[in-house]
Amino acid sequence: MAGRVLTSLAREGAALRLATAGDLRRMAPRVEGVVLLATAHDAGALLDAFLERPWITGERHPELDLALGRVDDVPVVVRVLPEDEVGFAAQQLWMTARQDHFAALAARADARGLALDPRGLWQGEKRMDTPSEAAMYELLDLPVFPPELREGADLEPPPDDLVEMADVRGIGGIHTSAGEGRHDLAHMAGRVRQEGYRWMVLADETVDAEAVAAVEREAAEDEKPFTVFTRDDLPELVVAVHGSARAEPLPPAWHAQARADGLRPLVSADAHDLNGVDDAICALGQLRRGRWRRGEVLSTLEADEVRR
Repeated sequence: MAGRVLTSLAREGAALRLATAGDLRRMAPRVEGVVLLATAHDAGALLDAFLERPWITGERHPELDLALGRVDDVPVVVRVLPEDEVGFAAQQLWMTARQDHFAALAARADARGLALDPRGLWQGEKRMDTPSEAAMYELLDLPVFPPELREGADLEPPPDDLVEMADVRGIGGIHTSAGEGRHDLAHMAGRVRQEGYRWMVLADETVDAEAVAAVEREAAEDEKPFTVFTRDDLPELVVAVHGSARAEPLPPAWHAQARADGLRPLVSADAHDLNGVDDAICALGQLRRGRWRRGEVLSTLEADEVRR
C-alpha cells in the first residue's frame, strides 16, 4: 500500500523526494498505518493530489503541511517538508526511530558538544551538513543503524553481515489446497518462483509427490532450478519465524536462546494464498531485529546446502 501511494505521488510535478517512515519502515511487528514523508516544490499541490486519488479518502490538516487519508480502511499520513534535504534526513530519522533510540542518539550528540533534534544536528547555532541519515550517524561516530534496529537505548553496533532480503534463497510456511491453503501447489510454487526464490517448504501434512515432481520439472525446463521441500525434509534443528499478522513479536531473549540452542531460523511466509507469499519480508524483519547474521539463517542457503 505504501508503494502504491509513493508510486502514484512520484508522478506529480510538485514532488521532490518521497520515502516511508514510522513503524512500517522500522518493520515493527505491529503497524497501525502508513507514514510517508515528502519534500515538494508546492506542499499544497502535492497534498491535494494525494487526496484527489479516487481510492483515497481523507482531509488536510488545518495548520500543518499534512494530510490524513485512508486506503482500504488503513490510515495513511503524508507529511510534506520544505525543500530542505538536511531537514528531510533528520525528520526521517526522528519519525522512524523509537523515542528511546532517538534519545540515545541525542545523548551521544550532547556528549560530543552537539545537539540533535527533529530538525537536524547542530553545533551551537549552526546546523551541520547532514543530507542523509548515514551522515548523521557518521558525525556521531556510529555505524548506520538499519531501521529495524532503531529501538532501545543500546547503541551496540549492528553486525556487518546482518541478514538482508537479497540473501534469502528460500522460504517456508507455504500452504496449498491440499492442506489449509486456497490454491494448488502449482500456483503457489509459481508465485514463490516469481519472487525469485529458489526453494520453498510446504506446510501441508499431506503432499502429492507427483505434483511436487511436476513443479520441479517445469522449473528445470525453464533452466531455473527450483526445489520443493516437505516438512520431513528439513533438518531437526530448525525454527520457522513467521511473517503473518498472526505472529507475535519475538522478544530479545528468544533470539538469544535460539542461538544458544543451535537453532537455524527459517524465514516463513505462513502463506495461505498467493498474496501471503509477500509476508516473508515481515519474517525477515523479525530476524533483523534479532540481529541474525546472514550465515546463521537457513533461508540464505542454496537447496543443496539445505539437503546437507
